[in-house]
Amino acid sequence: QAGLISHNLALAVDGIFDHRQLSADHLLAEIAAWGLVSSSRAEVLVTDMLDRLAAALGAVAVPSGASPGMPDYLDRTVAHLRSGNVIGESQGKC
Repeated sequence: QAGLISHNLALAVDGIFDHRQLSADHLLAEIAAWGLVSSSRAEVLVTDMLDRLAAALGAVAVPSGASPGMPDYLDRTVAHLRSGNVIGESQGKC
């Protein structure tokens, strides 16, 4: 929804508010800062979450009324995180 999107998160992740600048490494650093799970467990959790999100995106029908570019944007987001890159800018309209 052009003009209505804020790229800033309500809470920082590893000191970053702009979700486009986040990577899986930032997610892991945030988890480490909490001190609740080991780094190896955190890696398993983040990888599992991204795998499940990718599977859900392929299995769930796009809701009516959703922005036309939303499914592709979410697919790109997951692909970027899985490959170790930052989420980055949208290549199309969401």
